[in-house]
Amino acid sequence: MILGIYGEKDSGKTKLMEKLVGHFAKDCRVATVKHIGESGFSIDRGGTDTMRHAEAGAALVVASSDVETSFLLKEARDVREIENIVYKLGDFDLILAEGFKSADIPKIMVGKGRKRKNTLMRYEGDFEDLVQMMEGLLSIERVYRKLPHLDCGECGYDCLGLAELIEAGEKGFQDCHYHTERRIRIEVDGEPIPLGRFAADFVSNTLAGMLSSLKKVGEIRDVRIEME
Repeated sequence: MILGIYGEKDSGKTKLMEKLVGHFAKDCRVATVKHIGESGFSIDRGGTDTMRHAEAGAALVVASSDVETSFLLKEARDVREIENIVYKLGDFDLILAEGFKSADIPKIMVGKGRKRKNTLMRYEGDFEDLVQMMEGLLSIERVYRKLPHLDCGECGYDCLGLAELIEAGEKGFQDCHYHTERRIRIEVDGEPIPLGRFAADFVSNTLAGMLSSLKKVGEIRDVRIEME
């Protein structure tokens, strides 16, 4: 789940980010994204070796030490693209994005000012209320992740709507025509292909059988495959 935190300067955005990270990091994997409005700003400044790599023409520079790995992508990305990259880097439960006030993501407004589109609530110190709302959203997100994200409507809802009903106990995963624990998703030319339980099992078992015949591949208990 991604959630934006925005507000006027000195409204307490970063302080709230710290409190939220401290609270949710106890039970969730949390990632944070900070929007920096300064024109031309770069974290990689001065005559560093990584800056010299970028100036030589590298589109991606990676700085690795014994305590961290920093990926410096030398191009701007919107918050939705950043969200997809973050999920590819790890299995994160919550992404908190500070400062993306115009982004098309659910957001929390801190303090006073102009309320932006997709704002879920205005935060004025009611931390427990905010946490309760976010925990509800995270519960729905956990259900949503198990659905195929096809939005086919055959159950009568889109996947998010069905996830909300499942979390409320009004529906079950059996109401989704394409739900399977295999979690297989196939796209052709950018369009998702619906897979029923039989088809998902068939694809999974076929790929696992093919891979198991390769050298250095033993018994396959879990597999993640990405093809382009």
